[in-house]
Amino acid sequence: LDLGESGAAPADSGGIDLGDELNDLFGAQAAVEEQPEPSSTDLGDTGLADIFKEFKKGVDKQLGKEDYDTRYNLGIAYKEMGLIDEAIAEFQLAAKDENRMLECSSMLGICFMEKGMPKLAVKWFDKGLKAPGRSEEEYAALRYDLATAHEAAGEAEAALNLFTDLYGQDANFRDVAAKVRDLRAARG
Repeated sequence: LDLGESGAAPADSGGIDLGDELNDLFGAQAAVEEQPEPSSTDLGDTGLADIFKEFKKGVDKQLGKEDYDTRYNLGIAYKEMGLIDEAIAEFQLAAKDENRMLECSSMLGICFMEKGMPKLAVKWFDKGLKAPGRSEEEYAALRYDLATAHEAAGEAEAALNLFTDLYGQDANFRDVAAKVRDLRAARG
């Protein structure tokens, strides 16, 4: 990453530059990783946790809760950094925007699946399916994810019904044919 000469946003910019803030955060991670003795590189490291806490306070102060696009993008960045709880909080804020409802619901479902909480994932995938005006491909992908969450939650019958519905629409969609076959075989 190129942090520029100073690695920080100009003091006179008057606003927050998320790119610079994220670069500062990544720069702090790199500095921790380059230390010769073994050290923690996750947010459990006290110095990094403090930097991250200050970054989040600055973002919240600058953005407010209504900047949904930035909140969504920040959620994506947090998720890619493995900060699932922080990503969930951002996606929940961004989900208040009807235009982002399907994407946020999908990302929230994915995050809850990563946390081993499939019932919460089901809730969010269901909510995303209620978002109006989207393409059939988007709804199909969300139904597949919903079926996968039902399966992970031990709700095989609900999963089978969704996978069967998807199979009826497009037998070549992802691995839906195998999912239907496996769930029917498991049912006996």
